[in-house]
Amino acid sequence: MKGFKLYIISGSVLLVIYLIAQFNKPIPTNWSPSYLVKDKIPFGTFVLYNGLQEMIPGALVKQTRKSIYSNLKSVKHTGTAYIIIAPSLSADSREWNLLFKFAGQGNKVFIAAPQLGKYISKKLNISYNYNFSLLEDSTIQEFNFTNPKLRALVNY
Repeated sequence: MKGFKLYIISGSVLLVIYLIAQFNKPIPTNWSPSYLVKDKIPFGTFVLYNGLQEMIPGALVKQTRKSIYSNLKSVKHTGTAYIIIAPSLSADSREWNLLFKFAGQGNKVFIAAPQLGKYISKKLNISYNYNFSLLEDSTIQEFNFTNPKLRALVNY
């Protein structure tokens, strides 16, 4: 009976140590692409959205889920920046032309999207590709330019 108590005590101590270690281990980083302003993960835009007021004092920041056409079709904008952050941008020629007109009026357009679509590639005569995976087991995360004048010998 005495030896049995020793096993129970040592097992209980090991179990408590294991549970303490499990509760104190760091939470793994969430690399899923959400692009939501409420997400504080690497692919969330919480810091950017909340920092825009500090970066551009006096700026009025609006968040919208409307299409480019719905936002820009009837209102004349001046001194405005249009920021698009998305996993892909599937705008048609009408929307791209509105963005070009918007930028031509002295406004700024910033687009962060890995896929822009075929129309804009043809219009601006650019080509791009990327070799990037968000899978946790992926070890290949290389970038390079497709333009021969900008292409490096070794991928970034």
